[in-house]
Amino acid sequence: MKEELNIKHANIDNLTSLWQTASMPYRSYFSESKFSYSFINNFNWPNRLWLKQDVNQETNNSIKDKIKSISVQLIVTYFDIYKTNLYKDLDQHGFTKPFEQVGMSLKIGKLQQI
Repeated sequence: MKEELNIKHANIDNLTSLWQTASMPYRSYFSESKFSYSFINNFNWPNRLWLKQDVNQETNNSIKDKIKSISVQLIVTYFDIYKTNLYKDLDQHGFTKPFEQVGMSLKIGKLQQI
C-alpha cells in the first residue's frame, strides 16, 4: 500500500513539474500555501491549478477567489490521494469535472535484449 502511494505521489510530482516547467519561461508559475497554479496567456495549456492538501471550505474559497482574479480559464486538478472524496465538496461549490486523468506506472525489472 505504501509503495502504491509513493508511485501515485511520483506520478503527481512528475505531472505538476511538467506544468511548472512549461510556464516558467512565461513567469507564470505561482505557489501559495494551499495550492499552486500555472498558466500561459493565449494558450489553453497548461492553465492548471492543483492542490497541495485536501479540500476544505477555506481552500474552496481561496481557489474561487484566485480563479476570479486571473484572466485565463484554469482547470482545477484534484488528486484524490487522501481517499476522503472531498472532490464532492468541489462539486457543491460549482466546480465541474471536464475530464478524468489516469496516471500510469510500470515497474522496470531486468532489461532483456530482443
